[in-house]
Amino acid sequence: MTDRLPAPPVPPDVDLRDFPSMMMEIDRLFASEFHARSDDAAWRAGVTLYLKSFHRVPAASLPDDDVSLARYAELGRDLRTWRRIKEAALHGWAKYSDGLLYHRVVAEIALEGWIKKLGQRKSSAAGNAKRYGVSFDPTLIDAAIEDAIERLEALNPSSRMLGKHPSKPSRPRPDESPEPLPSEDPITSQSPPASPPGGSPETLPPGSQGKGREGKKREEKKRSSSSAPAVCQIDDDDLRNRLTKAANGNVHPHNRDLTPIRRLMEKHDLATILLAVAETVPFAKQRLNMWSAKFISAKVDEILEARLSSPPATPFEEVVFIAESSALWPQLEKRSLAVRRLKNPNATTVPRTEKNGVRGWYFPASMVAAARAEVPAADAGAKPMEAAE
Repeated sequence: MTDRLPAPPVPPDVDLRDFPSMMMEIDRLFASEFHARSDDAAWRAGVTLYLKSFHRVPAASLPDDDVSLARYAELGRDLRTWRRIKEAALHGWAKYSDGLLYHRVVAEIALEGWIKKLGQRKSSAAGNAKRYGVSFDPTLIDAAIEDAIERLEALNPSSRMLGKHPSKPSRPRPDESPEPLPSEDPITSQSPPASPPGGSPETLPPGSQGKGREGKKREEKKRSSSSAPAVCQIDDDDLRNRLTKAANGNVHPHNRDLTPIRRLMEKHDLATILLAVAETVPFAKQRLNMWSAKFISAKVDEILEARLSSPPATPFEEVVFIAESSALWPQLEKRSLAVRRLKNPNATTVPRTEKNGVRGWYFPASMVAAARAEVPAADAGAKPMEAAE
């Protein structure tokens, strides 16, 4: 039976659960047939279903089951009330070949968000590939973007998101004008509707569509920030685990705010940040109380200065633990102190820590190699630290 139904309006993997909001077009909602014909209970349930469907996978979908729908509508187990308002609350929803219910307007908003998310994913992957010196094939992401664009075009050919795709910069508007539409946030797009929530297509009231002075400022700000380094895509739990590992577990249990680390990741690679955390731990009085401590950022600067003075042979240089009793220590202390004084002219010593009961410190591998060249009788017991991730 489902074979005769149309294909779903959104791809099955559309996941927008990381989008905290779903902006609805006010005029479009209040001009809809759904709004005109629903009583209070049905209206509240219908809007609730719009919002809940946005965070399902695939986005804009609902299960075709009364028990589940009653719960999504925040009616709990009150099936009697649900069945009374079901027809009005589901106005505009239709069943598709995957057995799920979809709403065309919610699907349109979801597709615009999905295209934006895929574009950000492609940009981040390309930036990381360039930063780490690895290859990146955008074929799969490009195919997913093109599929989403075709689906969006079928729902609403007037969507402003269609003018943002670089491979199709001149998609025609309904009046056949090839003029590209301006870039805009897809979730807050005010494009002319394909159909209102639960009704037939209707025209928005006429008015100025100009961006104005504030809109131009936002455009300029967006263009100026487009050249910023791509942020490494890693979820909070994984990032927190890597930081905790770098700190050797010496982290306060309430150390949860990752915002400062995220800001550092916009400017520096994750390997450098993890190394800075590892070097910061000895200065913490008991446990590392917050990732926002200024000395983490200062350590990042010191590490970068050390790399400038002793350029690594590879993009991410391994650090080596050298015991204080090693024959290399005097040379390494001298070199490291010179680097540290670039940041702090009052620096008088190199910090120490212990590894497996041996007192010493971590130095860049290139600095160690240079010291070994000057001290042939190098300590053969120098052990490399685990490579920073």
